[in-house]
Amino acid sequence: MIGHLVKSLAVLALVVIGAAPSNAADRTIRVGYQKYGTLVLVKAKGNLEKKLERLGFDVAWTEFPSGPPLLEAINVGAIDFGATGETPPIFAQAAGAPFLAWVIWDPFLAAAEVATGARTLTDGTGIVANHQFYLAEQTFAAANPRVIDEVIAAVGEIDAWAKDNASAVAAQLGPALGIPAPILEIALRRQSYGVKALDNAVVAEQQRIADTFATLGLLPKPVVVSAVVRKAGS
Repeated sequence: MIGHLVKSLAVLALVVIGAAPSNAADRTIRVGYQKYGTLVLVKAKGNLEKKLERLGFDVAWTEFPSGPPLLEAINVGAIDFGATGETPPIFAQAAGAPFLAWVIWDPFLAAAEVATGARTLTDGTGIVANHQFYLAEQTFAAANPRVIDEVIAAVGEIDAWAKDNASAVAAQLGPALGIPAPILEIALRRQSYGVKALDNAVVAEQQRIADTFATLGLLPKPVVVSAVVRKAGS
């Protein structure tokens, strides 16, 4: 039996900024990605390379197992751009057995449902919207705003395609995840798609999460989420 955080509002919001040395002079944007997500599709399609070629930029891709090590890579200047869920940015900014009350997310939720007949005890409805965030290293983003804009444009284009091509996406991502395409397709069809700029409502929700972690003593210091939000036109 499992509880999961449903991807009820998969707004892929732009852009939370990290802070570390930049490689802006190298004319290469280093993108961190995970096995599941839009950036995998962007990498496979090659659209980003074409967009950035006219700006004189190359793309270097690095795979990460999850959000926390990806954010650590941004922190130490190893990558310039990536994507994670809600909690890793908050912590980064501050510095075979049966299961009971198991918290998991898609596509692993779909795999558990099919493989074990697991049922949902509760989900994140009314508790957390489960946004996903795109993040860029601060110095790189400030020096190369057009490059960041092109990355987000490429993400948006792939997301629009993926929305109507769940079977093709599942076939492409399934082998890397070790999840059969039909099961992965279940997860893809119940998530939402699209990229939009961070608005005040999303920032406020992320701040509530950060404040909760601070109150629980999980952060070394309180954080102000709006301090790392990319401003319009920058």
